[in-house]
Amino acid sequence: MRRPFSEPVFVDTSAFVALASPAEGHHGPVQKAFAEAEEQRSRLITTNSVVIETAGLLRRRRAYPGSRRFLDLIHREAARGALSVVYENEEIMEQAEGIFDSWQDPKLSLTDAVSFAVCRHLGIDTALTLDHHFRDAGFLILPAVRRV
Repeated sequence: MRRPFSEPVFVDTSAFVALASPAEGHHGPVQKAFAEAEEQRSRLITTNSVVIETAGLLRRRRAYPGSRRFLDLIHREAARGALSVVYENEEIMEQAEGIFDSWQDPKLSLTDAVSFAVCRHLGIDTALTLDHHFRDAGFLILPAVRRV
């Protein structure tokens, strides 16, 4: 009998990029954090904005095959129930724009603001990310590494 899912974990673009890029400095810790989340049966959550942003970054950095492998991973993990992709609606976008407008750091992306709004809506307080904005917003960060 399979154990029920444990607490949800939000997955950000930076974690997906590090996972897909073995040469990336934090690939190992991110890969380990994904493995631990799977072992603990954490429900992984992301947004369609994160998927779009990640596929675009990987396509620019690693060409089409890297972005295609990422999209295949998203489809595979969603099909087996290990990952949910949340599509933002009008309510989430209004909340995200409020976050985006009120944030003091000009480097905060709208994708991050959407992620924060989705996490608030779903009660998620843990994020698999290398982006300091999540820590600044009060999230528990996995893996516990400092991005330089």
